Amino acid sequence: MLTSLLRRFAPELSIQMTPKSFTITNGATSVSLATYLYVEPADTGYSVLAVGEVPAGSAGQMRMDLFGSLPPGVERAWALEAFLRHAIQQSVSRQTLIRPSITVTGLDTLGPNLREDQVTMLVQALINAGARTVVLPEWNQAR
Repeated sequence: MLTSLLRRFAPELSIQMTPKSFTITNGATSVSLATYLYVEPADTGYSVLAVGEVPAGSAGQMRMDLFGSLPPGVERAWALEAFLRHAIQQSVSRQTLIRPSITVTGLDTLGPNLREDQVTMLVQALINAGARTVVLPEWNQAR
């Protein structure tokens, strides 16, 4: 019963991915974010300043491109999760107690040699960022 309630009331988001942007759609509302984030050093790694846009000036800020090279010590999974957390929160536009179901398309735009471990990293980043379920129709599977 709980599962059916979650399915009924959970937000349903779709993400169209390209190397340059992620477009997140929630019903009639869409948000398109460029695939980079700005961070600054913090005591425990990095603090995210902005996602998909240039923040107001801040000493020590650094741009991280999701599909480019990252600074030493920064894991791609961390950058992807930080990006997706912001994107999901912005798309839902309200606090929700029910985690959204997310359908991801556009994996084919990320290159012909996309590996299973990279797709697994994307799915894990989405779940860590707040997704309840992730559907990848191009891979013909739900996770």
